[in-house]
Amino acid sequence: MQSNYNSISFVDSRSDTSLMGMGFVQTGMFNEKTAVVAEPSLSTQLSDALVALTDHNAVKKELLFQLRELHFSELTKTTSERGTFSFRASLYAVENNNYSYIASIDTTYTLKSGIDVTNPLLKKAGSVIIDFVSTNLSVKPSDSLLYSMSDIVKIDSLEKRNLKLYSISEFVPGLYVNYQSFV
Repeated sequence: MQSNYNSISFVDSRSDTSLMGMGFVQTGMFNEKTAVVAEPSLSTQLSDALVALTDHNAVKKELLFQLRELHFSELTKTTSERGTFSFRASLYAVENNNYSYIASIDTTYTLKSGIDVTNPLLKKAGSVIIDFVSTNLSVKPSDSLLYSMSDIVKIDSLEKRNLKLYSISEFVPGLYVNYQSFV
């Protein structure tokens, strides 16, 4: 695959970075709650994936992978299980200690089954993350705006500042039929 990047760094911007921050799945015969732990670390897994996805022709540039949310949960009912994972992340091109936005993903996946959903759910999460990275390896930044690392860490605040919802003092009265008309 032709890639504009040959290395990847990782920043975890989740509000909860503890073990509980990734949620729980149910394991074993009695569906014991087990915390989701990335082994090896997400940073190592991303680096390994990038090596596998690229070849020696990859441009010698770095990507920044910003994890904004990754959460798993499972619910067992009498005859079925439902597993969910939520994933939100952004990719930036690194240029002289500045970062240019490439792409974002914000998705939730739910799997329902009469049998255990843990392994299919974890496998799907892995494929969604790898697909997000691989799809954007040939993408160059579309925006000329540059961010610092302190901007990246507080990107939620910067994004909110650009929404009228957070920056105007008086709302327009009326019915808002969708999120876009509201913001």
